[in-house]
Amino acid sequence: RGGAIGNTLHTVTETATKAVSIQLDASSGSLLMVEVDNTGNCEVAYLNLYDASSATLGTTVEDWVFPAAAGARTTYSCPKGCAYDTGLTAGIVQTPGTDVGPSVSVTAYVLVET
Repeated sequence: RGGAIGNTLHTVTETATKAVSIQLDASSGSLLMVEVDNTGNCEVAYLNLYDASSATLGTTVEDWVFPAAAGARTTYSCPKGCAYDTGLTAGIVQTPGTDVGPSVSVTAYVLVET
């Protein structure tokens, strides 16, 4: 049934104190799993995801916010998928709603089905 379906694992790493957004997908799909590796940081970090092909951190309202505790690796899953319609853009920040990046490098892994 239907066309080919594939899974893609995206890696997002933020190393700057002024975070930037990264386009992960330019079309519709489903979010399956998110893992945020914040093991090197002594503060909470947040992976912001946007149902958009581009986003401006600190201005564009987040569609999903995934916190990762200080010094921890945190995993979230959506076994049935969480649909996005127009694309998927990511940013890792120290505080949701801002463009302030974490004080040390944080990496997130985002598994999507397209």
